[in-house]
Amino acid sequence: EPFAEVLAAWRRIAEAARQGGHAGRLLQEAELRALLAQGLLDRRSTTFSATDAGNQGDGAVRAALGWLERHYADATPERGLAARVGLSDGHFRTRFRASVGTNPRAFVLELRLHVARRLLAAGSMGIKQVAASVGYRDPLLFSRLYRKQWGLPPSRDPECRCWINDKC
Repeated sequence: EPFAEVLAAWRRIAEAARQGGHAGRLLQEAELRALLAQGLLDRRSTTFSATDAGNQGDGAVRAALGWLERHYADATPERGLAARVGLSDGHFRTRFRASVGTNPRAFVLELRLHVARRLLAAGSMGIKQVAASVGYRDPLLFSRLYRKQWGLPPSRDPECRCWINDKC
C-alpha cells in the first residue's frame, strides 16, 4: 500500500531530523528523493486523507484522526483530543506520534493546508473564504503558512484557480 510506504518514510525523515547536523539533512534528502523517484510523493500534490495517515496506528489514533478530519476547521481541534479517545495527554501524544509521525497540532496544520489547496484549485472560492473555511480567521497568517508549506503564496500558486473568477 503506497501510503504505508510514505508513512514509513515520513517516520525515517523525522528520525533523521532528530539526529540533526549534516548527516541528518543528507538522510532526509535521500528519503525524499526516494519517495519522489517511486512516484509516491509529489510536492504539489493536493491529495491527503487523515484517516489514511492512521491506518498503521491503533484504534484510539484512528478514532482521533477520523474526528480531526471532520473538525479540522474548529478553532483548536487538537485540544481535548486525548480525553475524547480516553487517554491521558502524554500517552495520547506518544501514540499519535508513533502512528502518524508528528504531533496532533502539526498534523492539523498540514491537513488544513491540503484541504485549502484543494479548495483553491477548484476555483470557486477566494483566498479569504478558503482561509476561513479551513479554520484561519486571519488571511495573512493563512498566506504565510501556505507559503511555508507549498513554497508560494496562494495568490501565485499555479494550482490555485481563484484568479479565473477574480476571487484572489
